[in-house]
Amino acid sequence: MTVAHAAQHFGRATGTIRCWASRYHARRLGRVGREVVYDLRDLALIEREIRNGRPVPMTWQARADLISN
Repeated sequence: MTVAHAAQHFGRATGTIRCWASRYHARRLGRVGREVVYDLRDLALIEREIRNGRPVPMTWQARADLISN
């Protein structure tokens, strides 16, 4: 999911999504042209943890165990 699509999906500003991706090292799946494509499940988990006031694990590998929760 590109930053623009993620911003629309989560109802957040593109700058917020870029901040999450940078700060929490969101999982990159590749590129479409010049746009980075991020893992939707990883971004959703970051958003969920922030929304619920919980600490966000700093790598996508550390967040992988939380995806099923």
